[in-house]
Amino acid sequence: GCGARGLPQLETGLVAGKLLYPYLECPLKKGGFSNEFEDGDFDRKKRVAIFDPNTGGLGDLIAVMWLAGGYKEAGWEVKFLSSGRDWLVRGAGFEVTTDTSQGAFPLGHEFEAYRVELTVDKGKTPRVPLWSSVLPSSPRPLKPVLTLPSVATRVAQVNWQTARDLSGAKGKKVLLAPFAHWTARMWPLHHYYELAAQLIKDGHVVVAMGLPANEAQLRGFSYGYAQLSLEESFAMIEQADLLVCNDSGPAWMSTLTDTRTVVVVGPSRNIFGNFDHITQVAAKDVWCT
Repeated sequence: GCGARGLPQLETGLVAGKLLYPYLECPLKKGGFSNEFEDGDFDRKKRVAIFDPNTGGLGDLIAVMWLAGGYKEAGWEVKFLSSGRDWLVRGAGFEVTTDTSQGAFPLGHEFEAYRVELTVDKGKTPRVPLWSSVLPSSPRPLKPVLTLPSVATRVAQVNWQTARDLSGAKGKKVLLAPFAHWTARMWPLHHYYELAAQLIKDGHVVVAMGLPANEAQLRGFSYGYAQLSLEESFAMIEQADLLVCNDSGPAWMSTLTDTRTVVVVGPSRNIFGNFDHITQVAAKDVWCT
């Protein structure tokens, strides 16, 4: 685990202004990365930074987009390698490239998994693992201005209006995102069911969203959507009056909107405290967080 002693500690995080994201929390095992990947092809004189969205989750990508905005504002050329999230990168005003010859910085902090990728790849794609020690500090984090596809915006409008019409509720639009990639970060589902029931009783419109794999659990809510695209999920969050979610992708998605958000934080770091529209609730203190 992260509490191992006697191993060389890497940087504990990258700080830009008030935004802290723990990219490097754990020490690498003996040996670490080979020198072949230590410096990559990064050229400070060119002032170019390329990131690889394929090396992290949605939260990692959004966090890096905040930091990359600072580089872009300071005159850097910022690019992201092509991935399944190209629309998000382009929608936030960044360039997408398919050129891997210059190397690219990984997003996430799961570096042991990244070492396995390097082993499999045999170094065919040069990358810079320790980018937080290679790039200069970002002048300040800058919120990406996300432009959503009009179709996604319309789908969200229809979904919210349908829920309001069928429920007859006149109150606020409350969106619940009760799922997470890491089940340890999930507030027990029955609490979300209880919360939904209370909000409905108080006259609010309550909608839940998840992935296709969550379809059965979503049937426990009056209105649940399991087939939304990522663009439509962003639009649902943007149009909600309140989002309640775990420390997961939707929490980071909300940082690109102004929607009031309550994040139920379990066994993970308190990293949403610097956003004015986000409130964190610690479900339970865990000794290793």
